[in-house]
This record gives sequence, C-alpha cells and structure tokens, in this order.
Amino acid sequence: MGDISGIDQRIVISAVGTRNPSEYSVSVGERICTELAEDGVAIASGFAVGLDSVAHNSAIKAGGVTYAVLPCGILYEYPSENAGKKPVIAKHGAVISEYFPSDKPTPLNFRARNRILSGIGLGTLVIQAGAKSGALSTASFALSQGRDIFCVPPHELYNDSYSGASGLIRDGAIPVFDASDILNEYKNIYPHKLRADKLSALPKTVLRAAQPADKPAHRKKSAAISAEQKSAVRSEPEKPKASAVPAYFEELSGTKREIYDLIRESGEIHFDNLAVGIGDVYELEALLTELELDGLIRALPGNRFAVRQ
Repeated sequence: MGDISGIDQRIVISAVGTRNPSEYSVSVGERICTELAEDGVAIASGFAVGLDSVAHNSAIKAGGVTYAVLPCGILYEYPSENAGKKPVIAKHGAVISEYFPSDKPTPLNFRARNRILSGIGLGTLVIQAGAKSGALSTASFALSQGRDIFCVPPHELYNDSYSGASGLIRDGAIPVFDASDILNEYKNIYPHKLRADKLSALPKTVLRAAQPADKPAHRKKSAAISAEQKSAVRSEPEKPKASAVPAYFEELSGTKREIYDLIRESGEIHFDNLAVGIGDVYELEALLTELELDGLIRALPGNRFAVRQ
C-alpha cells in the first residue's frame, strides 16, 4: 500500500524499540527520527505501538518518508491502536507485507517481519530494548545481512529495560547521541541522497574521509567484527581447530547452553524447530542474538542457524 518504487534510491534507517518505552526514549527517538527525516533519510519501522509508532509519526511530521513492515496482512487491523494509520503512512511512503491481505499475525511472523525490516535499511537503530525485546531480533538480522547497527545509549545503565541495547553497544554497535552519528556514516558515500543544505551543519570534527562512490551496498558488520575479535582474543595463545568448541563455551548455562547444544548437535537448524524445543519465542530471539554477538553461532539464509567454526 503506497509507493515503494524509490526505496532503493534512498538512505533507509530501520528504527526499532520496545512497545513500552520510557519518556527519555520517546523524547530521544522523536528527535533523532525527526532530524534524520529532515535530512532526507527514510525511516522504516514495524508499525507496533511504542517506539515503532514514534518513528513513523516523527518521519511524517517532518515531511519525510516512512515505511511500515507488517507481521500480518495489510487488511488485518493490527495493532488495534494503529487502526486507520496505514493510509497515512502510505501517503508518505509505503506499508509492506509478505502475507495474504487478511492473514492474522502469529508469534513467528514477527521474527519473519524483522528480517525484511532490517533488510530494507542500510542500518538498524535500536532506541530502547530490554533483554527479551523483539528489537534484538531485528538487530540479529541486520548483523547477518551486513547492515550497520546503531544504539541509543541507555538512560539508566543497570535498568533491565535497557539491557538489550547495552549489550549491543558492548559488542560493537555504534552509539548514537544525535542524528549526526548516523548521517556521518553515509554522507560521504551517498551525499546525493541527503539534503545538501543540512550536510554543512554536521560536526566536521567527526567526519570520515571520502570513500569510493561505488562502494557496495553491504557495509561493514560493526558488531560482527567485535564478536570475531573477541573470539580471537579469547582463543589466544593457542588457536583451536575449526571443529573445536570455543573455550568460553563452558561459561554458558541454562537455556542459552541448551540452545547452543541444539544447534551444535543438528549442524543446521531452523528457528521454528528451535522454538518448539525452547517454547518462549521472545526469549529465544534474545538468546540467539546474544550467542551470535558472542561469536558462537551464525545466522544462515532461510532463518537457519549453525555454530561458528
């Protein structure tokens, strides 16, 4: 619903976060998404209540472009709080779904939705996420797709409602204090996709050297690099054989170790099969993201997972 024809000609940032955000996160999310939209960046999100709605509304109010990716059919009214907003988003971008028009959402649909949400963006911005937040699923897909991962630093360092974002920053995600932290990643690569009158206002002290204009769409894996470096440091001074279990595997416990065992014993396993064994889809998404960022497992095409050799 709407116009998706120009999506590949835009810088798209997928903004995600909890359905129950703090006032701090709402305020920061509104400001960053508004500034990005004013600078010519399209904002994508998942159409949920909470920070997804903040992202969409901020882009629209700024006169920008926004894309909503649904976990259900376009005609199905979910969530009920956002009933009637699809035509508004369609006027400023597009509403996207891979499901039949009247299909209802299921728990697994949300994860499937997230792979599209991360895939249409050059980067994913996590505004606020707890340890079991669905936003971590989007970050996990972004990691496997070679996208950048950005995170708003937590308002309260030891508050569990921010622990998911804290973990991403610890593992190499790019901290975002204002919109320029995102814009500076792309201004030298895609200057023609941003508003020229806004670029001159960006802090010059943090601008990066110009990069080739034909740089491929798949950019660096900021968090993945951190995970691989972490693996290398922990395995020194003796490098394990490719088939060896990482030394810090012994640190795993509980459900996290159970998930790793299932993946390792299966060779490759689909998310749905893991969900049957674990039960809690949202806990599974969070723990898979942690294992991936720790460098223990890797995401494969088709929503499958394998241990990292």
